[in-house]
Amino acid sequence: MTKQQKILSSIALGVFTLGNLTGITYANSSDVSLLNESLDAARQAQEDAKNTPFNNFRREITKQYAEDGLKVTPNDPKGPFTLDGNNIVYNSVNGDYSGTGNVKVTHNFSRIESQEITGNTNAGIVDIPRPSQVMQLSDPLMDLTSGTAKYDYQKHTGELTKVEGKIDNNYIKGDKVDLDGGNYVIYDGIITRCSSEKPPYYIHADKITVSPTEAVFYHPQFVLNGKVFYSTDMYRIKLGGDRREHREGSSWFPFKFRYNNKNGLTIGYNYDLKLAPKTFAYSEIRYSTKKSFHNIYGVSWQNGPELFKVESGKYEDSNNHWLTKKYTFVYDYAHRIGTTPFRYRLHNEYGLWKEDHVQAHHREHKLTLTHDPINLDTRGKYTLYPEIGYKIIKETSPGSDKKGLEYSGTLLGRFSDVVHGYVGYRYSRTDSKNMVFKYGENDFSKEFSAGLGYDFTPIDRFIIASEFDASRAMSLRHLDYYWIHDFHFMSTELRYEQKDKRIGLHFNFYDF
Repeated sequence: MTKQQKILSSIALGVFTLGNLTGITYANSSDVSLLNESLDAARQAQEDAKNTPFNNFRREITKQYAEDGLKVTPNDPKGPFTLDGNNIVYNSVNGDYSGTGNVKVTHNFSRIESQEITGNTNAGIVDIPRPSQVMQLSDPLMDLTSGTAKYDYQKHTGELTKVEGKIDNNYIKGDKVDLDGGNYVIYDGIITRCSSEKPPYYIHADKITVSPTEAVFYHPQFVLNGKVFYSTDMYRIKLGGDRREHREGSSWFPFKFRYNNKNGLTIGYNYDLKLAPKTFAYSEIRYSTKKSFHNIYGVSWQNGPELFKVESGKYEDSNNHWLTKKYTFVYDYAHRIGTTPFRYRLHNEYGLWKEDHVQAHHREHKLTLTHDPINLDTRGKYTLYPEIGYKIIKETSPGSDKKGLEYSGTLLGRFSDVVHGYVGYRYSRTDSKNMVFKYGENDFSKEFSAGLGYDFTPIDRFIIASEFDASRAMSLRHLDYYWIHDFHFMSTELRYEQKDKRIGLHFNFYDF
């Protein structure tokens, strides 16, 4: 590829892989997020249920260990080992064995099936010269077919050739795969989130290394509908909760994109710079065609449950309130209370804020207590999410201090595999009518919410979300509609907010 082609490809990637802008919340955003997570889990369960051999193995091994009274851990080299087949030869002295005809080797929560297998029970080694099926229930979850396979149960290392199948949430194909505990390396392979035989989007690379914390692609090609639209020498993605080179919670891909008819097209870029262990400088650059630049800059330090940051910039909330923080200091501490189902969070903020023509020093203290989700029935169809807190706000503007109790509860119902809904209630002492700064505040202090989500196809979802002012005879204040479509490599969300007559289009690109 020429230098000019690489530049054009880089521009194409930047435009194509733009995703959601962070920092914006919408009416019932927490409830809608909860509803989406619930429907996603149900959709994944339906997809997993289609894999009959894998699920049969899960049920069989779980039942067997329960009947035998065994407590088995996935990585125990001395865990249960069984060998089944039509023709088994076993040497009890040195542990050598061989088998032909529907041979199954089961160890802990993993199984290898083939027509011919040799190995040694003492060393925990399996050698398979013929096509095989490899299944493992955890660390990582695997369901693979291979041409040949070798595996060491004691060292948790192995080599498979001509591999195809699924590892964790990713579908893979490769000329060879090396396994090492929770890490794996794919050679001359592809990786995608789509389960179809011909995925519309995937990444092909000479070598792909995947660990619980990151994935590294060597000479990757990004393929969409059979066409390579971008290639580079190396591509690295941070995965999971351990993102050593990024702030916790920062997005894996820096480019962001959204559109609505109030602000126009908004393009954003997030950048993190590690200054020292646990310390980051960051910027969130955003440009909207109707609002020009509205950027955020800051420095953060995080140590486990503690977070301290200094920040400044221009912020927007879901009600189109714009706030400029000349500067603000934030300290957060969140932790579980022992082994109880309760978690607490202490939030403190002090800064100089400006909204419209009002400028004042803002000080806020908030203590929140959250209970783990409470299942209200034995089948897990109804789950309650409760929270309570106390907030103190002080402003240098006269008569604007506020303090008081806050509480909320959301009841999530799973009516079928494809229809889930929620009802919720929230109370807050503060709202946009009694505060100096309207940013981040609800329009009313007593809110009743309700919503319903329906997966009307395996890749399409419709959601309707509503908010009512409970202090004014349950008057309807928000009615929002969502259509979410899954393209396998990304999802799009088309949203219409009836109150503001606002139409928005958002993109969310998956890790791979």
